[in-house]
Amino acid sequence: MQQEDWLSRLVQPLGIHGQLFHVGKHCGNWLLEHDVPQDPSFHLVTEGECYLVWPDGEKILLKQGDLLFFARDRRHQLQPVVAANQAAQEVPLQASLPGVGLICGYFHFCQGYLPGWFRLLPPLLHLPAHLEASSPLGHLLRLLEAEASHQELAASRILEVLAEPLLIYLLRAALQQGAVNRQALENSVPAYIDTALALMHETPQKDWGVTALAREVGVARSLLASQFHETLGKTPGDYLRHLRMHRARQELAQGKSVLEVAMDVGYRSESAFRKAFKDFWQDAPGQVKRTHSAK
Repeated sequence: MQQEDWLSRLVQPLGIHGQLFHVGKHCGNWLLEHDVPQDPSFHLVTEGECYLVWPDGEKILLKQGDLLFFARDRRHQLQPVVAANQAAQEVPLQASLPGVGLICGYFHFCQGYLPGWFRLLPPLLHLPAHLEASSPLGHLLRLLEAEASHQELAASRILEVLAEPLLIYLLRAALQQGAVNRQALENSVPAYIDTALALMHETPQKDWGVTALAREVGVARSLLASQFHETLGKTPGDYLRHLRMHRARQELAQGKSVLEVAMDVGYRSESAFRKAFKDFWQDAPGQVKRTHSAK
């Protein structure tokens, strides 16, 4: 079996999944605003040319096949290169009308917040089409476009799971372009933090406090606590809470009973789990279960 490398260990705990928030072709005098900070995101231009416009007026020309990765979402606009006389119109990607085709999506993480090492990534990574056309990334983008365009059965599930390889290819590209310091990124998660994360993900039902984790990974309690917060932006307790609640929501959506899920994520009573779940998500576990069973 192939040995796991440092980039795999960096990405593995994230529990990455994707969500498309815009798929369409724009014709006429159109304008797209992107002004609400969200999770890391990407834009793929599938047809035509347009401008990315920053709030200060600076423009970046985007061409067919170009890919943008926003490690930290920023306000921006997308607009046509030449203003048209026709009114704005949005049509499906596969429509025969000339225009600008766009696929835009978010990267979501199981713990619900960005890991600390994302601060090392450039705010924007622009990959022109010619850099990835014949690469594995290019093949992945063509698959993404096909699934987003035609919406066959289970397309949303395919698009969701394509997010992890897409992010890995983007990280590889950032490293190859020198847009991020490899040594800094490689060393951003110490081995003992890797081990602590693996323990929490493998057995989230255990009470992984700082003392227990420090004993298991063989470092001082104070060192683990400070480095964990520096790396992930959260305390081990907060990380475990996020992990448990996201794991619980996934299991409820899969049809498990509330009691079974409560035991899986470390609660000794169903009532305590129900309260913790509602405090975290603002809706009850039973409601999540009913919503997904009705789909």
